[in-house]
Amino acid sequence: PKYNEAIKAGIIGGVILVVLELISDLISILNIIKPEDITNGTNVNLSGMGWAAIFALCCICVLFIVVLIATGALAIRYSKGMLRDVSDSVVSSGLAGGVAGLIWGVLAIVLRMVTDLIKPNYVTIGSRLGSSVASGICGVLCCLPAQIVIGIVLAIIGGAIYYELAGKK
Repeated sequence: PKYNEAIKAGIIGGVILVVLELISDLISILNIIKPEDITNGTNVNLSGMGWAAIFALCCICVLFIVVLIATGALAIRYSKGMLRDVSDSVVSSGLAGGVAGLIWGVLAIVLRMVTDLIKPNYVTIGSRLGSSVASGICGVLCCLPAQIVIGIVLAIIGGAIYYELAGKK
């Protein structure tokens, strides 16, 4: 039962992370693509991004960290009374972080693949499709494991802090 609560906290954290990822992708797309790029079919790059967009993306990166730490704390809060010691809290919060990282990672890969298909960076649909497939493969091999590990580590930190401050009762 205590691990069911951790999974529930992980799902909540994962959904919030996906929403943040979607906002981040939208900021990137809307600030990189200009109407003349769509009509000309020119190659678009990050140099067209404004400072406000860069600042917003940096804030979202901080929010990713905060959400993962809070996911670990939420797992401890949900399973309060069922945890025997700190090691239980580490397992519970780590599980929550792993679930959140998995949800975030999988849906971020899908978002990146869709984004590559709709961005006018490439002139032909074949090159867009190739980029989308490459994003998916890279995401599965590199980004997904990193997002899961980052989720676990940050959630354990949040869970341990919450357990020591409020969860011992």
